[in-house]
Amino acid sequence: MNESRHLDVDITTMMENERKRDRLIRRVSGTAWIVTLSIMFVFAGIVGVEVLHTLERVGLGVATNGDVVGALVPLLAVVGTTSLLLALVSTAAVFLRFRTASLADLQLRLVSLEAALAEEG
Repeated sequence: MNESRHLDVDITTMMENERKRDRLIRRVSGTAWIVTLSIMFVFAGIVGVEVLHTLERVGLGVATNGDVVGALVPLLAVVGTTSLLLALVSTAAVFLRFRTASLADLQLRLVSLEAALAEEG
């Protein structure tokens, strides 16, 4: 009986540690998204100012419409690359999390089975 109680405490501790780890991952992920989006908005503002200046030069006949597109290319490249990286990392994290959750679930089931067998035997 004492061993069963010890296993219950281990299971509870393990589950609580897993919840703490999940909360930490969520906080870090949320902070990373906020920082990333903030940097993207600042960069978009900088590129937007450059595009506005280029549009003024187009109005004066000094620049062409191709120059406006050329001014937008860095923003599009950064946004596209960031989106691709975030998609890849988040997909990998989801698959790893599913695998970790499955392994933890199997461990809990084995511990429960062991406890049940210990009580019977």
